[in-house]
Amino acid sequence: MITGLAGTVTSIYAWGYAKSYLGKRLRLLGGLWNAFLLSMVLVLLAADVFSFLLAWELMAVVSFLLVNHEAEKKAAHNAAYQYLVMTHIGTAAIMIAFLMIGSQAGSLDFSVLGQGVLSDNVRNAAFITAFAGFALKAGLLPLHVWLPNAHPAAPSHVSALMSGVMLKIALYGFGRFVFQFLGPMEFWWGAFVLVVGLLSAVLGALYAQMEKDIKRILAYSSVENMGIIFGAFGCGMVLMTTPRHDYALIGFLAAVVHSLNHSVMKSLLFMSAGAVMHATDSKDIEKMGGLGKLMPWTAVFTLVGSMGLSALPLTGGFVGGVARTAEFCYFGRQQ
Repeated sequence: MITGLAGTVTSIYAWGYAKSYLGKRLRLLGGLWNAFLLSMVLVLLAADVFSFLLAWELMAVVSFLLVNHEAEKKAAHNAAYQYLVMTHIGTAAIMIAFLMIGSQAGSLDFSVLGQGVLSDNVRNAAFITAFAGFALKAGLLPLHVWLPNAHPAAPSHVSALMSGVMLKIALYGFGRFVFQFLGPMEFWWGAFVLVVGLLSAVLGALYAQMEKDIKRILAYSSVENMGIIFGAFGCGMVLMTTPRHDYALIGFLAAVVHSLNHSVMKSLLFMSAGAVMHATDSKDIEKMGGLGKLMPWTAVFTLVGSMGLSALPLTGGFVGGVARTAEFCYFGRQQ
């Protein structure tokens, strides 16, 4: 649903926004855009390690080409290649994790992969390498360095899709790996994910406060929100190791709800940022002001997205916040 909803909305937006690329490899941009959507759907449909890694690599390469679309700009060129290197490090980590568990299962089919008998050392090593690979793709600290550079370099509709959907694909991959392939949950796994998520949430918000580039602000906001999502997911993992493990569903529900909320809100704000940049030819928010009178519809949608991101009452962000609060309250009572 996240992929389809955000993909449809941003594609409609791209129909008008991409006209500014007439004469600048517009057909290539359109082809890569559709290949990017296809690659993310293929990751979700993969039923074995080979097809998953193939789709994952396609997603990485196509998104690199989209970030590098304005390669004549040095900043875009450097950001794209930094992203390419980082994402391939993450892919290597995921591949190592799959090989660890696949060597014991005798098959790389997802339906068989989780049936192998793994030692504690292999399970722990596979968890660490898998989390590193998926966390890098999700932009969690300290593996986030590519994200605040890639988003400002990419066309705005590409930034919207990367933040709104691609980061959530990393959560899907990690969740499937933990639930289906590693066996019984360990307490320290959930605690580790929880701590990394909370650190990303706090530091991502602080980094955003120091930026003036509107797209870098939104990029660091994505670091923050992915930290919140992984924090809720980690809390659910911890609660699975308690006697009342059914309460862990609150954590996983909070992670999924906020994933949907963040996808909608961040896609909306990146599209609003693209409209503002197109009108002002600037990314520096310190040089902007009074745009509400000139761009009333953009102002309304920016307000809606900002309210949701601020978790104000009656918004989706507020609903996700209530779920996370309930989860952490129960978690604290259990401790």
